[in-house]
Amino acid sequence: MGAPFHRLLLPLSLLIAGAIFTIDTQVRLGVTVGALHVIPVLMVAPLESRKVSLCVAFVCTVLIVIKLAFWPMGEAIPWMVFANRSISLFVVWVTVLLGLYLFRARRQVRDMESLLTVCAWTKQVKVDGRWVSFDEYLTEHLGFTITHGINEDTASKLLQEMKIEVKET
Repeated sequence: MGAPFHRLLLPLSLLIAGAIFTIDTQVRLGVTVGALHVIPVLMVAPLESRKVSLCVAFVCTVLIVIKLAFWPMGEAIPWMVFANRSISLFVVWVTVLLGLYLFRARRQVRDMESLLTVCAWTKQVKVDGRWVSFDEYLTEHLGFTITHGINEDTASKLLQEMKIEVKET
């Protein structure tokens, strides 16, 4: 899904929450229409935003509770009304919590995929289950052209070990 579609998810989910509330107002208390408020919560899940998910869940919670607080019980059995509203709230918040858990797990997987495993002894890099030299990794996966050199300290030590004198100019 592209960015333009993602921008529409929050307003669309709130619009659907309002539509569900409108339907809920037309049905007598005791019928679990409020559980449909899980739909707007699921709609914003692709955004992987904790803030947006909690905001939508809060709006849905308010709408579920408004029906309970301001509509007359009529012939409904009170314990059934409270049970149905409790089920609705439970479904919405469990969905949000599971979504947040999923967001965190996905983030951890993305973080793990970005790690580069390097052998502590050979300095080889693990790519797709096989070990390759660091030079090969840089060339094949990052497109670098590798050249080699030697730093001054190492060159000096090697020359001393080989007992070769270098005249400075």
